[in-house]
Amino acid sequence: IFEYDEQLHERTLLEEGIEIGEQRGIEIGEKRGMEIGEQRGIEIGEQRGMAIGEQRGMEIGEKRGMEIGARKGIRGTVTILRSLGHADSEIKAAIAAEYDLSPEQAEQYIGNAD
Repeated sequence: IFEYDEQLHERTLLEEGIEIGEQRGIEIGEKRGMEIGEQRGIEIGEQRGMAIGEQRGMEIGEKRGMEIGARKGIRGTVTILRSLGHADSEIKAAIAAEYDLSPEQAEQYIGNAD
């Protein structure tokens, strides 16, 4: 015949409670860990994206600045050579050679120097 053991029953309930508590703790911890990991991943992604964006922006800005500076320099060269009495055909040949311009590009500077 079966005899009821109250202490055994209490230990069994306690062990079940501990197991349930551990499982819930694991589930909560996993969920919180995923949330933290996701947020950290987003932050890292944003930081990397910003760094790449800044670098690209600097490269584009530097390139544009150099292009603007070169155009200004070529126009200044045309103005100086004209003031020294050189013909447009000479100036065109000189800037084409010095600045590695096509004849069409050099012609644009001759027409737009003033």
